[in-house]
Amino acid sequence: MANKQSSSSNMSQIGRTPLKNKLDPQERLKQLIDYSNQVDVDPNVAPKRYYRSGIEMIRMANVYYKEGSLENAYVLYIKFMTLFLEKIRKHPDFLTVPVEEKARNQAMLRDVLPKAETLKQQLLQQYQNEYRKYLNEMKQLKLDRKKNEDAASGVDEKSPSKQKSSSIVPVTPCRPSPTDLPVVMPEVLDDVSYPDPDLAPPRPSAPSPPLPSVISDSRIVGIPSIDRSTKPSTDPGRFDSGTLRTYVVPGKVMTLFQL
Repeated sequence: MANKQSSSSNMSQIGRTPLKNKLDPQERLKQLIDYSNQVDVDPNVAPKRYYRSGIEMIRMANVYYKEGSLENAYVLYIKFMTLFLEKIRKHPDFLTVPVEEKARNQAMLRDVLPKAETLKQQLLQQYQNEYRKYLNEMKQLKLDRKKNEDAASGVDEKSPSKQKSSSIVPVTPCRPSPTDLPVVMPEVLDDVSYPDPDLAPPRPSAPSPPLPSVISDSRIVGIPSIDRSTKPSTDPGRFDSGTLRTYVVPGKVMTLFQL
């Protein structure tokens, strides 16, 4: 439970992390410089007004720097340098600017250049720290997520074992049906013996045990025993002694034996 709460808190912190902190420090600094260089000069505006705006830009940049807002200070410094080192010279009325105004602006530029370079290094260090912190948070989040998955998988592995043990049904082997039993055929047909009708069946050496009685209609009815000695024997007078006996064989027997 504690792991889930910590992982959820990490997720909320990462969700509140600004998108710029997820960028590479060098790429982030490059984007800031590109944004600061976007300065346009309107030819319908007198150049003196731009010089007065430059003084206000430096004043605001110094305030931001003292307050610790390094990005805002750096943006104003870069805009000031871009405006008075590149863009203002393309103004059609640039030559009408008094020399004293230009000299004061040049002095401000000499003061801003080292400040801007120092701010650039400070911002790069700040971006690296924030990016490193973001990577550590992502790493910790992956570790917490893996712990939760391992804990959940451990619970899931225990429950199926019980279900498997309870779901096992004993299987009893079934008896083979008579049709499944192998049929043994004699290798030689001459070895097949046929019963002799002239001989009486042998008498049993001991009387057969009585069969169990069947209860029907609340009365016990015994199954009568059969004495095979009373079976009528074949009359030997029907056959002539010393001659072959005559057998009646169906016509299909020879055809079936030849197949």
